[in-house]
Amino acid sequence: MDEIKIRPFDAANYLETDDDIAEYLRVVRKANNSQLLNAALSDVARAKQKAQRKTATTQ
Repeated sequence: MDEIKIRPFDAANYLETDDDIAEYLRVVRKANNSQLLNAALSDVARAKQKAQRKTATTQ
């Protein structure tokens, strides 16, 4: 039987636009959970870093 390979989910991979980020944070804020908000802010920071690296490599 073949081994199934999976990667951990990372929301930062899907936060591609400012609208994506705004909607993500809006939904997280509705949960009223400070730990979830901290995790979401970390996701947003990683998404911004990925976008910045992507832009730097295409220039």
